[in-house]
Amino acid sequence: MSTFLYKIYNSIYIKSIRRGLLKVQPIILINCIFIIILNINSDTFMNIMKVIINDNWKNIFSNIYNSLYMLSKALIVISICSELAKIRVYENQDIKYMGNSVSSSMVGFIGLVSAITFTSIFTMDSVMKTGSNVIIASNWTLLAIVVSIIFSEIYIKIYYYMLDSRKNLINSYERAVRQSILAIFPLVLTIVIVICVAFLIDTFYFSKINGIENITIHGANNFLNDIKYIFIKNALWVIGGHGGDLIIHDQSFNRLYVDTFTNMGGAGSTICLIIAIVLYSTNKYSKKISVISIIPSIFNINEIITYGLPILFNPIYIVPLTLTPIVLYAIAQVAFELGLVQIVNTNMSWTHPILFNAYKLTGGFSGLILQVINIIVGIMIYTPFVKISDNISKREKQEAYEQLKNKIFSGELEKQNLSSGIDSMGEISIFLGEELKDILTGRKKNEGELYLEYQPQISKGKKVVGVEALLRWRQEEFGNIPPNIIILIAEEVGLIYPLGKWIAKEAIERLSIWDKELEKKIDMSINVSTKQLTDDTFASYIKDIIKLYNVDPNNIKVEITESFAIGEDDVTKKQLTKLTEYGVRLAIDDFGVGYNPLLYIKKYNIDCIKIDGSLIRDIDKNEESKSIVSSVYKLCESTGITVINEFVETEEQKTVLDEMGDGLYQGYLFSKPLKADMCVNYIKDNI
Repeated sequence: MSTFLYKIYNSIYIKSIRRGLLKVQPIILINCIFIIILNINSDTFMNIMKVIINDNWKNIFSNIYNSLYMLSKALIVISICSELAKIRVYENQDIKYMGNSVSSSMVGFIGLVSAITFTSIFTMDSVMKTGSNVIIASNWTLLAIVVSIIFSEIYIKIYYYMLDSRKNLINSYERAVRQSILAIFPLVLTIVIVICVAFLIDTFYFSKINGIENITIHGANNFLNDIKYIFIKNALWVIGGHGGDLIIHDQSFNRLYVDTFTNMGGAGSTICLIIAIVLYSTNKYSKKISVISIIPSIFNINEIITYGLPILFNPIYIVPLTLTPIVLYAIAQVAFELGLVQIVNTNMSWTHPILFNAYKLTGGFSGLILQVINIIVGIMIYTPFVKISDNISKREKQEAYEQLKNKIFSGELEKQNLSSGIDSMGEISIFLGEELKDILTGRKKNEGELYLEYQPQISKGKKVVGVEALLRWRQEEFGNIPPNIIILIAEEVGLIYPLGKWIAKEAIERLSIWDKELEKKIDMSINVSTKQLTDDTFASYIKDIIKLYNVDPNNIKVEITESFAIGEDDVTKKQLTKLTEYGVRLAIDDFGVGYNPLLYIKKYNIDCIKIDGSLIRDIDKNEESKSIVSSVYKLCESTGITVINEFVETEEQKTVLDEMGDGLYQGYLFSKPLKADMCVNYIKDNI
């Protein structure tokens, strides 16, 4: 069952709907605020509004609300179809489509045209009677979404078919011009199809039934009919229809009673869902949406959290959203039949806040207690589904993370795909980027999640002469994130500069502490990416931190990875020059696998070379590796440059390296990377 739900949750169309709805949430929230304001029946509040605005304030607010309501309906369709287009563009990332991919704005336009065309057929009778100018009536939100997706897909398929058939149809430097001209025929053809299908439906279907009538529950007002009404009403909400507009109970049915003890927070007893998510969900995003939704739901307005589609179209909540109101209605009916509570006041608005409405409706604490009991029961019903949703979300994230990790380690990942936000890898990259940003900016307290480990660097005589600071991130959902993934994500989301400065500060602060604890000073190696060197404040920042913690700059080594070319720009040259002027020593990391090591040695005052581990791993077995490393030793000996050998893991490797000359060793033969407290103890034993 969970696999089936997982497939539904991650289908292209569900993702498009979810993302599209998310983008419209700010407007929906504003609409909710206007609903609350317009339904406040307090004379004091009314008088205040008249003083602040004028006597006509209610009409002004109503007009604004109606305009925003129509706008939000249109934007829902446009956003969903645009997101669908983006996914299809991502799927069609091919050299032959480069610069000719389908335009998401054009797909959004087609979606809106088709939605208006078809929903107008269903709402024409209402429009003629009331003179309404609603673009997409609330009754037909689901129809609008389904129709817009269908015709958007038709447009996309026609577009790419035409593109394949007419590869040289237009050759223009401007991408927008190219897309516009390529879209003309698919656009016209799709609109013709929309009109033809709509005409056929209107002619051969509506001419016979003369429009669609609302669903009506007939018969005596008994418990079963009430249950049927509640079930159908909430089921309509689930699939995108406004249940209150689409279903009629032909007997006297006390809406205040149902709203107070059944539809608490809106259709589906959404206040119970919100509280269940806040209390039991581990999904930060769901919690944020729920917290935003609390205030509207207190006033029985549930658009922000459902909008006819629970929690941004999460199918996991379909069952409890229809089941919970039935259970709560049954509990309320038992209480009324037993005479535990009675309705004494019906002169109140449906927007009266939860708890207050129960007290006022029943004239005492009995109603309030009943409502609290129903809320607790509703929370209990929703909680297992909240946990199922969390598990599916975790599984999705874990799979995306593993895919991202495999792509990075295999070297298959193209940088532009990392933070695109379209595929699952893009989404997880953005998620991790936001997590990292929260830590670096202090929005989230760093409780040991982001930290440094230190790997000792050993002399030929097996004494510790220095350490390398290594970045670590123990993320709560994915465990230990490899450093290369951290750096890549930081570069993509613009955090490499603050991250680099954080690493430097932590490492230099640690060195200052060890200076006081150790018998003699050691070196601290800090890794710096070539991109960090394009920050024109980096060198001065290092100088300020050295001064702040009163350490010897000669004990600081900045290691620049050679797997990426050191920039030739003025800023990079200036930063490297300033670092050496301040007394900081420069080292080249991963020496032997990069771009132009000899040029770097000549151009910059390089003090140390760290030989890449790929040359060290098989040095006792591979004569070519042995020859290359031997040449590096001779070069460094003649220039006075220190050699550090990475990934020394066996005595055989060390024996071969010992024969080449004096160098330093770093690897598991001596020590793995250690946390600060363990590392200082190791240093004390081997200094």
